[in-house]
Amino acid sequence: MQDLGIQILFEGNNFVRLLGGLWITVKTALTAVVISLVLGILM
Repeated sequence: MQDLGIQILFEGNNFVRLLGGLWITVKTALTAVVISLVLGILM
């Protein structure tokens, strides 16, 4: 059976780097939501 490549996530620090990138994405999205809420209420 062909390898799905899932185990590469757990090699080295790949999974930690992916979680770090996900956290940066979440922070960016939350910042955008807060800014849009503030601007939406004020305008």
